Amino acid sequence: MFISLPNASLNLPFGQFFGIAFFFLLLIAALSSAISILEPVASVVQQKTRLSRYFVTYLIGSIVWLIGVGALLAFNDWSDAYLLGERNIFDSLDYVATNILLPLGVLVLVYLLYGLLLNRPTLGNYLVFQI
Repeated sequence: MFISLPNASLNLPFGQFFGIAFFFLLLIAALSSAISILEPVASVVQQKTRLSRYFVTYLIGSIVWLIGVGALLAFNDWSDAYLLGERNIFDSLDYVATNILLPLGVLVLVYLLYGLLLNRPTLGNYLVFQI
């Protein structure tokens, strides 16, 4: 996206305009996705702590931004900083997301669907009917 698309747009008529418009729209899509990911977390934290929405949003956004900067710097200045064994920050985050969080999310999803589809008195039924 960041290599071939700019080269392709330069060969089009008004290519610079289309290239700038594409990357601007890509920025808007990324920001809207980030907001939709941040919204549920901020809502839960706000309800549990009774802090202001403004403060909670900036707090969680700052934490996520710092984690992102740490992952970014793992390729440069912090390449010798290790978190999990011989893994740098980026590889540690990748390991946790891939090997722990994704399987855990699938197990929770299967458990909830099992409770819904088979109508068993499980945590899945309790959570769905309490919402």
